[in-house]
Amino acid sequence: MPGKWRSYTEAERADAVGAALTVGTKAAAAKLGIPRRTLSSWLQRPTAEIQLAIGRSRDDVAARLWEAVTAGTDAVLTGLRDPKARLGDKANALRIVVEAHALVSGGATARTETAVTMDAGLSWEERDQLADFLDGLIAARADGRPESES
Repeated sequence: MPGKWRSYTEAERADAVGAALTVGTKAAAAKLGIPRRTLSSWLQRPTAEIQLAIGRSRDDVAARLWEAVTAGTDAVLTGLRDPKARLGDKANALRIVVEAHALVSGGATARTETAVTMDAGLSWEERDQLADFLDGLIAARADGRPESES
């Protein structure tokens, strides 16, 4: 026998999606009595109100993570003053919470750098010529001469 068809208000959908983002789709569906597939489809095709709920949910998680960052910072500072405290454990926990907060709040989660050199791919002779040319430009500027005369 098929189940009874139920319609949900936009507010109920938004609340359910917010719960799913917080505790997971399966747990939210069980807690709220909403079929998991229904809740999953709302997550995949969110309406405007659901998108607002998603934003609020992420903001709530970011705020909770920031509270943990603050608590972790306090614990590490206390650990710095207490020679018996296992500072490494507290510092590692703080690192994990800071990274999670950065991820949720849109902060930087990694740094990358690229070094570009002017002499990449040049032979030694070409590098020497480039160095002589640049030395000439620097000398011309220092003497106040136009760079084209160097």
